[in-house]
Amino acid sequence: MEKEELLQRISKSVPLMAELAKAEDVISDYPKAKSKAYKWIMLSLWPAFLGVLFFVGFLTVTEDKLKFFLITLMLFVPTALAIVAFTKKKQKHDDAVKKVKDIENDPALSWIPISYRNSYAFSYISDSIISGRVDTLKEALNDFESYQKNLLLAASLNRPHS
Repeated sequence: MEKEELLQRISKSVPLMAELAKAEDVISDYPKAKSKAYKWIMLSLWPAFLGVLFFVGFLTVTEDKLKFFLITLMLFVPTALAIVAFTKKKQKHDDAVKKVKDIENDPALSWIPISYRNSYAFSYISDSIISGRVDTLKEALNDFESYQKNLLLAASLNRPHS
C-alpha cells in the first residue's frame, strides 16, 4: 500500500477511532463505577432492612398505617436508587462493548490488522506514518511492536525484585 493511500485510510478511520476511544474509556472505567455502585447498594441495604421491619409494623399496627407506609417507602428509596444507578452503568458498559466489537469489524478499518484495531495502537501507528517516521504500514506495525516491547522491558526493570 502506498503512503498516500495509507494516509487517506488513516484520515477516513479517525472518526471511527474517536468513537472507539470513547467506548474504550467507558469499558475501562466500568470496574471502578461497578465497585462504587456495589458499595452504595450494600450501604443502602441497612435502610432496606429497616424498611422490612417497618413494613411488618405497617401490617401489624392498626392505627396510623399511612405514616408506617411512608416511612417504609422512604427506607427503600436509597436501595432502589442504587440498583437503578448500577443497572444504568451496566447497560452503558454493555453498549460500549458492543460498539467496540462493531467498530473493530467495520470494513473501513480493514487496512489495519484486527489486533491493532484499538485507539492506543491506531494513535501510535497513525502518528508514526503521518509524522514521516515510517513510510509503510509494515514499518509502523514493527515500530509499534518494538515500542511495546520497550515499555514492557522498562516496566519489568522498574518492578521491585523480591
